Amino acid sequence: MPSIKPVDLTSLRGLELKARLIVDGFLAGMHTSPLKGASLDFAEHREYAPGDDLRKLDWKVLGRKDKLFIRQYREESTLTANILLDISGSMNYSSAGLVKKNEYAAAVAASLVYLTSLQQDRIGFLAFSDKIEEMLPPRASYGQASAVIKTIENLPPSGKTAVFRMLEAAGKLFKKRGLVILISDLYDSKGPEETMKYLRYLASKGNDLIIFQILDRSELGLELDEPFLFEGLEDKDVILANPELIRHEYRRVMEEFTGYFSKECLKSGIDYRLLDNTLPFSVPLRAFLARREKLLK
Repeated sequence: MPSIKPVDLTSLRGLELKARLIVDGFLAGMHTSPLKGASLDFAEHREYAPGDDLRKLDWKVLGRKDKLFIRQYREESTLTANILLDISGSMNYSSAGLVKKNEYAAAVAASLVYLTSLQQDRIGFLAFSDKIEEMLPPRASYGQASAVIKTIENLPPSGKTAVFRMLEAAGKLFKKRGLVILISDLYDSKGPEETMKYLRYLASKGNDLIIFQILDRSELGLELDEPFLFEGLEDKDVILANPELIRHEYRRVMEEFTGYFSKECLKSGIDYRLLDNTLPFSVPLRAFLARREKLLK
């Protein structure tokens, strides 16, 4: 099965279909399946009741007692994964011919939700701008995965960004420790230091973190040739600038910005990945599986 590329997203309808195709293509391209699911220990028998899963019937007990009994299990290796998705106005951007950051981020989030559901993990979701826009508490079911993906699909990007504030709120809202996945461009008026402060705060509460910083390819290098009017997506500021004159300094500032997160996350034991909107979806999916495997060892 061919893998879905970011540029293919606009030709497909339905985020759940996109997520399925992305994950199925990703899994088909691997030599061995990375899906482990829940590790289960036998706990006890319980007498069968109508509606129970027939696959859990213990036929050996039936032969001894002439009654139907269900084998009950105790889960050992499921994970709670909470996905924090930035849907602020700055995510509503792409350079010519590329998928918008919010669409790329939505596809990454939905694919992670679908892959997580295949692992039988608990999935929680929080969408934010400068406030919480939507929240679904963690649950383990395919119905939960479908509900999260539908929620993502119906969230247009708008508003200002306050990543630090949402990280602080998440630390108070997430009662169960687990894996926290932040998907954002990490633009914040308070600056990267404040964002990093609250990433460490979340980690200090026993959570494991993966940060996917989503940027358009042109944001990384200012790959524009002619003078442009640059209009703010979260305010109404308009600046006329010649990329040729500011490109060197722009790249230095951007490298400093992304480099700060890379260095500080490494020091804090936080998994940081910089993604531009041309990278294949296998990159974040592999990062997620590697982090999950490490957590469950």
